[in-house]
Amino acid sequence: MRLDPVAKDLLREFSMLIEKEQAPGKTFEAVRPFASKCAEHAARLAALLALYRNPEGRAVDAEDIASGIELAAYYAAEAVRLIDVAAISKVTAEAERMRRWILECWGEKFISAVDAAQRGPFKETARARAAFATLEKYRWLIPCEGGAEVLGKNRREAWRINRGAG
Repeated sequence: MRLDPVAKDLLREFSMLIEKEQAPGKTFEAVRPFASKCAEHAARLAALLALYRNPEGRAVDAEDIASGIELAAYYAAEAVRLIDVAAISKVTAEAERMRRWILECWGEKFISAVDAAQRGPFKETARARAAFATLEKYRWLIPCEGGAEVLGKNRREAWRINRGAG
C-alpha cells in the first residue's frame, strides 16, 4: 500500500518527533529500540486500518495514518510506563547482589560489614553497610546486639544471616 501525500507528511513529522524524544533525558530514551521503529509501526497499523475500512483500497490516507500514529504513540508511552514500573533502584540492586553473594559464597552464620567489604562484591565498607541496611529491613540479616565472632574475630558490628528469609 502507498501513502497519500498528506499521510506521508504526517508520518515524516511523527518520525522526526519520535527521533528527537529518544535523546538523552527525553521521553523515549529508555525505550530507544522500540521508539526507533515507532514510525514503521504507525505505518503498518495505518495500513491495517485502511484495509479494514476498505478491503479493496490501495492507499493509506491522512485519517488512517493519524490513527496509526495515535496507536503507535500509545504503545510507545506504554513501553515507557512499563520500563518505569520495572526499574530497580541502585540500592535494591546492590542489596540483591550482596544477598546472593552471602547465600552463595559466605558459609558463616554471622557476617560483618568489614568482612563483607574485604571478601564480598563491594570493596567499600560504606557500600556493604548500605546493602546490609536493606537486607536488615527485609530480615535477611538480623543485627547482633553486642556483636559476634566472625571468622575467629570479635566484631562489635555484626549480623546473623537469616538464610530462610524471603
